[in-house]
Amino acid sequence: MSGRSLPALYRQLRELQRCLPPGDLLITAGAICPVHFHRFDSKKLGALLLEGQCIIVNASQPPASQRFSLAHELVHFSLHAGRPASARTENDEWQANQGAAQLLVPYQQLLPLVRRQKAAYRQDPAALALSLAPRFGVSPTVLQNRLHTLSGPIENYLAGAPLSQVFSAPAARSRRASPNIYL
Repeated sequence: MSGRSLPALYRQLRELQRCLPPGDLLITAGAICPVHFHRFDSKKLGALLLEGQCIIVNASQPPASQRFSLAHELVHFSLHAGRPASARTENDEWQANQGAAQLLVPYQQLLPLVRRQKAAYRQDPAALALSLAPRFGVSPTVLQNRLHTLSGPIENYLAGAPLSQVFSAPAARSRRASPNIYL
């Protein structure tokens, strides 16, 4: 995939999502790829895909950070198999960040929650992110970035577009997804 299209990325992730059993990603990800937890000396490194064979997660990080790092590496495992980490592109990292966000905070679940709390979204998105983060098992920063990245589709949904069309409505087309960092 060469461009930065959220709908195209989400289509690519459908198979990965189908293979994941329901439940906490920290427990279920092993159904797709062996996952091991190890305390790293570095607080900066969240997880790594080891030679495309298994994922090592930094056990020193909080569970919300572990989930995002694990989801990020699962996307690399699924979409970038066979490509060494040293050969990954900026687009590969964008896909892993946005894909991890979709695995953990699916827009199909987030947008209806935002609609129900429309006033909070309009007045204080950071507070809304703080209140919704535990529901998805992610950090408030991940939720804030998700709200920002999906601002066009959110506006379309709030204006009445069905979930199946939020990316093709006018507000979503005019806005490019940002390459933000989720951790």
